[in-house]
Amino acid sequence: MQGALTVIPGRETELSKAAELTVQMKAKGRIADWQPAVSPRGLSIILKLDTSAQRRRAIIDEFEALGYDVVDER
Repeated sequence: MQGALTVIPGRETELSKAAELTVQMKAKGRIADWQPAVSPRGLSIILKLDTSAQRRRAIIDEFEALGYDVVDER
């Protein structure tokens, strides 16, 4: 089963920085795909099938460092 993360506004309320990071992650092959999340408002990050727990945590940490909250959809 593919994992997913939902990035939502936290301290940072505009999603532009999160969208930029998501595009970079996709281009570098770090994530499988992404799409806008409808409820809650944010971004759905679809992880690659072989994403380790350590890599998953690193991705979450990057978004949290930018001021976003992340919901881990395990």
